[in-house]
Amino acid sequence: MQTQPDDSAFGSSIPTNLCSYDQMLIRLYALHNELSCFVDGNGIADRLCDEIQTLTHGQARLQLYRHCAPTITYDPSIIAYFIPMQCADREYGHFMVLVAYSAEIEKELSFPRAQVLAQTCAHMLYCLEMNLYLKQQICASRAEIEPLRPREQELLHIICRGEGCADEEIAQRIGLSPSTIRKYREQLYRKLQVHSSQQAAHTAFVSALYTPINGLAPKSKAHT
Repeated sequence: MQTQPDDSAFGSSIPTNLCSYDQMLIRLYALHNELSCFVDGNGIADRLCDEIQTLTHGQARLQLYRHCAPTITYDPSIIAYFIPMQCADREYGHFMVLVAYSAEIEKELSFPRAQVLAQTCAHMLYCLEMNLYLKQQICASRAEIEPLRPREQELLHIICRGEGCADEEIAQRIGLSPSTIRKYREQLYRKLQVHSSQQAAHTAFVSALYTPINGLAPKSKAHT
């Protein structure tokens, strides 16, 4: 598909002085750290879009699903190709690259580099979404959590891993009676101030009482 964005959206030409590959990744990493400090989602998507435009000197744009697509007009000298931006099960839009077929263009954004940038942007958006979501949940649950006993921690980890929800199933797994499991569950829910296994798993992750990555022991600043 041969396309050229209008001047108001992308400018009238494609510059040739791209940043180096290392510079692009370093600047995106720095931007990610900066945006991670935001307390709400205002301006995050726009900042990332602006940074990609700056890094590629107009050769690439982010077309996010939440943004209106720019007006595209036909020009046989320039084509645009689109790389999907996806992380986990979330799709964020497309990384659009403008390619000029002209002897005057000495350095264009290569397809492999564009693929890496597209995937990097998708991962950034996913991480920023998760970061903001957890911040919001932490703010909503500032109550101090009473320390858990070893059996309560064991039960909580089983719940978080989704290895069993029924008391009988958990009892068989760890060698205790169903009535004992019910007792531990009541104590666990009381300490976490929740009423279901789903709420318990959510509170455990937000409060850094559980991580799905084996070997990690993160700490939470939620109650400091």
